[in-house]
Amino acid sequence: MLLEAQERRLCEEIAAGQAPYSQRASALLALDRGATQAAATQESGLTIGQVRYWLRKFRKIRMDMFPDELLPQSELE
Repeated sequence: MLLEAQERRLCEEIAAGQAPYSQRASALLALDRGATQAAATQESGLTIGQVRYWLRKFRKIRMDMFPDELLPQSELE
């Protein structure tokens, strides 16, 4: 699994919102479920290069890849 429980919950909320953040969260959720990067492109609407980029970014800075206004601080503490 890629995401911790609170990260998964936040990604689900973000995925229900507006692009481009919803697409990024959808890709992470797909990868967390064990989908391939190619399958994550189908679910998220991102290109393979974008999925790879956001996965690398997530692995480096986790949920900080999303703007602060999408991340309630109480959820991540």
